[in-house]
Amino acid sequence: MEEGFLFHADQEKQASDLEKERRSLIYGTPEFRLAYAEYIKSPQWRKLCKQVRARAKNRCENCQPGTVAIGKLTVHHIKYDRFMHEHLSDLKLLCVPCHLAADHAREKANRENYEAAGEEAREQAWRTAFFRTKYGEEWMRDYAADPEGMETDFDEWRQRKAEEEDYDNY
Repeated sequence: MEEGFLFHADQEKQASDLEKERRSLIYGTPEFRLAYAEYIKSPQWRKLCKQVRARAKNRCENCQPGTVAIGKLTVHHIKYDRFMHEHLSDLKLLCVPCHLAADHAREKANRENYEAAGEEAREQAWRTAFFRTKYGEEWMRDYAADPEGMETDFDEWRQRKAEEEDYDNY
């Protein structure tokens, strides 16, 4: 963040720019797709691709030795955790069929992780709302003093809600 005085419009633009930058690193967002499209044209990416090709001896890293890969070989991101700062271990040289299969497997894993994260986020939101309602805005101080007691209160509340309203989600 810049130091010093900024007019309100400048503060909003700065905040917006920071949010775009943050979102450009989150796989699947429109900002990520734009950043990716630019990145794969960069000299940095081309250099990494050359290194991956050299490591793989210009052969698909998933196919069995001696198998002739049909079609173009492309560099695949195993994961995007270090997007734009990849290690060679984050990348693989793959033929088209292996690349499609690897992309599908990564998408499936990402979807499962997203769903699990959504469950955790909902659980945390319920917990926070419960504590704030029952103990007030300073609930974290009370929590620090008696976390087990407050968690028990929350679990009992969830159980009552499930019984009263027959919710599966609680």
